[in-house]
Amino acid sequence: MILKQCKYVITQSTRGTLTNVDIRVEGNKIAEIGRELKGGEALPCNDKIIIPGFLNSHVHADTCFVNSGITESEFISEYPYSLIELERNARKDLSLLSAEVLLEESLLRGCTSLILFTKYHRDIQELASKARVRVISGPLIYSINELRRASSQGIENAYCVYFSKLLCESTLVELKEFFQDIKANRVYIHVSETRKTVFEAKKKFKRFPIELLDELGLLTEKTVLTHSGWVTSWEIEAIRRNKSSVVYCPSVEMKLATGGFPPIKDLTSKGVCVGLGTDSLLTGLSLDVIEEARVAVLHQRESYKGLTMFPKDALNLITSSAEKLTGLKIGKIKEGYLADLLLIKFSPKFHEALGHGLIPNIVYRLEHNDIDSIMVGGELIELSEYRNAIRDSIDAKLNKLSDLLLNEE
Repeated sequence: MILKQCKYVITQSTRGTLTNVDIRVEGNKIAEIGRELKGGEALPCNDKIIIPGFLNSHVHADTCFVNSGITESEFISEYPYSLIELERNARKDLSLLSAEVLLEESLLRGCTSLILFTKYHRDIQELASKARVRVISGPLIYSINELRRASSQGIENAYCVYFSKLLCESTLVELKEFFQDIKANRVYIHVSETRKTVFEAKKKFKRFPIELLDELGLLTEKTVLTHSGWVTSWEIEAIRRNKSSVVYCPSVEMKLATGGFPPIKDLTSKGVCVGLGTDSLLTGLSLDVIEEARVAVLHQRESYKGLTMFPKDALNLITSSAEKLTGLKIGKIKEGYLADLLLIKFSPKFHEALGHGLIPNIVYRLEHNDIDSIMVGGELIELSEYRNAIRDSIDAKLNKLSDLLLNEE
């Protein structure tokens, strides 16, 4: 297939933004970008903006649609332990139905890839194939025994580790043994989320959490630190030195009133890869990563009290950072990369003569109805045709979830 005469192509590579070019897709990859390309079915795109599909770098399926059983203030005051308790007790039928909803909802909002964690991770790939979304999934780890169980099952994709919980229940020797046993390609670690958890670690081990990870040799290229709102300058240097990555969930930091914020400017200026996640609907605001990108710009500017993040930086968090975070060739429109693309219907609101230019207009003004089609691995999904059917499917599943939750009470 050839996407012909694309009005704009935001490559997120060194080629920048191209105009009036063709993109030839062969199989599941981008084969060529240029003018007047031939060979294959032609799809007119003279009224389309083409950008890489978005990555949601951190999602919890088990708490997206759940009855917490406690008030919001009670949940927040005990976070993250309140969240851990809910996930440990998650029912399989509710979790998998929630996963179906979040996968369909993510596709509608331009998310072609997710890094998703659930107690029932082994059932996710079938759901992802059905929803036509690319998913890296893995289990939630709270203890040494859970890690050993996961390792014995040969899990290789990703783990989501609650470091604050481990710190409460483990010795230094156990922690080191714990991480040496990990066989996953990526280890996502919930760490330094709140002032409370940071100073619990400081009191017990005389070290801040990320400082402790570094001293134990547990910061590596496969380590992804999630949240990390309470981080010191020397911990940032350790993250850089060990080539670890960070995932930022701005809505969570604000909704849960964590009091800290990941210093994205300080991290990215040192070359640290940073991704963006929505977490869950219990802890965050929505499953919309472009909305989360907008929130990120505002959160960083307010937290730094200055112009420290711009729309292009926020777009990087959900596109070009994807390759490092997943190990897949995604997040850029470039020859040899997977053909995960958004085809956005051009509208005057995106015109580069308005506001501050094309990319700011995309980040600030894109709505899910603007996405005409999505391509995942070379497969074209015409949302203009299927959007209503997907929305009806989501509504039916949400009604079923509500009935199940009511019966549970």
